[in-house]
Amino acid sequence: TQFTFDISLLDVGLFLLKNTHLYFSQFKGNAFALGAELEEWKIEILNTVPNNINSFIGAEMHLRCDMTALKYLFIGGAKFSKATYSGVSQPWCSNVRVFNFYGPTEATIYSHVHEIKRDPTLDCDDTNVTVGKPVKRMFHAIQDRTSNSLLGFNSLGEILLGGDQLMRGYLNNPTATQRAITNIDNVNYYRTGDLGFQDEEGDLFVVGRLDETIKRRGFRVNLLDIDAYIQKIQGINDCITLAFADENLENWLLTVVIAKSPIDKILLFTQMRHFLLEHQIPD
Repeated sequence: TQFTFDISLLDVGLFLLKNTHLYFSQFKGNAFALGAELEEWKIEILNTVPNNINSFIGAEMHLRCDMTALKYLFIGGAKFSKATYSGVSQPWCSNVRVFNFYGPTEATIYSHVHEIKRDPTLDCDDTNVTVGKPVKRMFHAIQDRTSNSLLGFNSLGEILLGGDQLMRGYLNNPTATQRAITNIDNVNYYRTGDLGFQDEEGDLFVVGRLDETIKRRGFRVNLLDIDAYIQKIQGINDCITLAFADENLENWLLTVVIAKSPIDKILLFTQMRHFLLEHQIPD
């Protein structure tokens, strides 16, 4: 991810505190470049998003590179798909400890972690891979959005997070803070907007999103924001962006555009790059 992404607090601060050697990758979506870095630098700890692992395995770089130095693989920032699970369950990764992390910035990056056991009965519920239990002094709850009541085991609802890592609020924005933080029985919770459930063991499963915000390449992307920016392009009357779940690409974006007159597709993509970040540009 970019150096300014919230996860840098862990990637830089924690690893340097632990007296490790820290390498800054030049990886920009090229699985071959990532493979060369892992092999040349004999990387022992890799922290990345599921899509990068999927691309790496899809290009068979795990078979082409010497990966014997790798000891830990931290995966977070987006849903740990069954494709990712299948990829890290292969022999190349048998000596690597793999962890699935979950948590929003508002809960100080990560609130849950689960070490992958490579046993579907311990890791999965149908197509969902667990994010495990909360870290110390954090907790979660599942809320019914209709009745606002807290739900029990195996009931689908909005994931709420509470505990010491919870933010106090958004800076100089009490309205947004009031929308995001709810108080239940004198306990503050952050409304994640994520849809999920917990099993009888207290392990959390994240199923999807409640609103138009999705996770793509580890970033939060609001589909309505994309539409709003594209509509600023001269000659565009209207548009709508749709997200399609994909086991390999996390979310595949399709934008349907209504133009005032015939418009060149390549030119349109060029104009989009003036308004949108790379992870917001539709496929």
